[in-house]
Amino acid sequence: MCPREEDTAREEATARTRARARDDRARRGRIERAMGKGTAEPRVRINTKSAGRGKRRDVACLNEMFTLLTCYKTNNFEEGKCASARRALDSCLELRAKAPKKMNTINHHLNRLIRLTKK
Repeated sequence: MCPREEDTAREEATARTRARARDDRARRGRIERAMGKGTAEPRVRINTKSAGRGKRRDVACLNEMFTLLTCYKTNNFEEGKCASARRALDSCLELRAKAPKKMNTINHHLNRLIRLTKK
């Protein structure tokens, strides 16, 4: 092996060693964060969006939207002939916009209870 090849091989080995060390540090940091080290307290979180998989969700104004799209399709997308369906969809959307949103507070209460149990 010539000196130039030895230098290249040595540099590649050094680069691999540095990359391995960097990965180990990152892995250690993730583990420490997961165990609660390095932060004041671990955060527990429940994914509330995945709980309803497979179930049909209530979609806002779905029937009105289908009625409007069907009207457009049957009337070759003429606005004038579908004005009543459009008004029905608009009124439904306005009604939904005014309704207050339901806040899911399970994660707030879960973290509050964890803090209380640690005291």
